[in-house]
Amino acid sequence: MAPAQTRRRKEAPAAAAPPHDNFEESVPPKMLQKAMRELIDKLVASEDDMGRSRSSLFLELPSREDYPDYYDVIAHPIAIGTIKVRRARDDLARRGRVS
Repeated sequence: MAPAQTRRRKEAPAAAAPPHDNFEESVPPKMLQKAMRELIDKLVASEDDMGRSRSSLFLELPSREDYPDYYDVIAHPIAIGTIKVRRARDDLARRGRVS
């Protein structure tokens, strides 16, 4: 029998380009902010058929010490909690409340 081999996931293909070059400029910032807020809120509220949260494992990054393979497979990990904090900070900055 051949020794067991460890499989690594292939890198995801590059994201497709937006339909036109100025996508971010063509959508009003408030509309983008609202869409992002709604998307994150729905993601966090999502539950499976048993009523368990689908996002709870992704609210914070796992320990690099406990799960080193996670960081090998996912090149640029980010937690949902971090996204929410950045979104809130960016919303405040756009309103001129944060320098």
